[in-house]
Amino acid sequence: MKLVEDTNIKTTAIFGIGDAGTTFIEKLIPYQLDVARVAINTDEASLAKTTAIRVPIGTSLLHGKGTMAKADNGRSAALHSVGRLQKLVARYDTIYMVSGMGGGTGSGATPVIAQIAKRQKKRCIAVITEPFLFEGKRRREQAHLAIDEIYQEVDMCVVCPQQNLISELPENTSLKSSFGYVDTRLTEIVRTLVDFQHKEAFTGLIQNVMYARAGKGTGEDEHCARDAICRAAYAESTDFMMNDGVEAALVHVTASSSQEQSVARCLATIFPKTAHVLYHFVADDNMGQRAEATVVVAISKKTLEKRTPVVPQAKEIVPPKLTVAGGSRHHGTGGIFTTDRLEPRPWMTQKPTPKGEVQKQQEGTDEHPK
Repeated sequence: MKLVEDTNIKTTAIFGIGDAGTTFIEKLIPYQLDVARVAINTDEASLAKTTAIRVPIGTSLLHGKGTMAKADNGRSAALHSVGRLQKLVARYDTIYMVSGMGGGTGSGATPVIAQIAKRQKKRCIAVITEPFLFEGKRRREQAHLAIDEIYQEVDMCVVCPQQNLISELPENTSLKSSFGYVDTRLTEIVRTLVDFQHKEAFTGLIQNVMYARAGKGTGEDEHCARDAICRAAYAESTDFMMNDGVEAALVHVTASSSQEQSVARCLATIFPKTAHVLYHFVADDNMGQRAEATVVVAISKKTLEKRTPVVPQAKEIVPPKLTVAGGSRHHGTGGIFTTDRLEPRPWMTQKPTPKGEVQKQQEGTDEHPK
């Protein structure tokens, strides 16, 4: 599959990475956001279904068949297409990465793309999901390893635990409806962030925060806006951060115009006085006595590091071994990406490939086909 480009020049892009990201990118169409929609995937069948800009990666390695849910294969695919991804990232000033953690392409390629964006000094915000509990321990562990890497590379990382999101639904909700609800929630979060990005205060805010969670709430009486904000701030996915001390919050409220003063009073009491709070109010008098709110609450990297063990240092990222039919081969760029903050993974302990071998491998990359 060839790279499908967009002729319209946009300064902001939303990258849907992996199968979950590719599916999500289509959900944005009704919102008519002034952004470029980009689908990045190793599975060409999935890419063929999207109307977004299509960017296949790792084609000569995986032959468009996906990663077999292995994050190492997703990382190898991204590293193998690094030239293509660097050119893609260079087009935009602000990038939102949306992907599901736990699978192969999302968990493997998203950290690489985040690191590319950081090296090019682009504003990069990740909105990522954690797997459902029924998806098993292996996918959850793979997801957490990827999240550890991503949050250190981006300006803000919004983590959405899918298990918490579906707790807002009735118990008899079908699995298909649950996935649809998660997609809807992600679109609301991304819309909230995009609405704030042109505010000058938003730039200062994301320079000081790192890890974030998002909640949604609704209200249906004369105090509907207040109730909606409170329910969003203390939703199951955000409650622990509210109790532990929020340092920043983005509040997006849709309600009738008569509720705007109520929103202002509510914000002054619900969040800590030291928190940096920004809000965006959408007046819609058709809402009557009903309101909807999306709240993104965040803490700084410094605070997060105080609450979690210090991440060991690692000097070089060496591309992993790629599992293929008939054995394994070593592909990559010979350690083109380096960091001194990522937690060591099993593939980081491998010895770097000799210089001559790297040159031979690169002759077969997506940028330099044999």
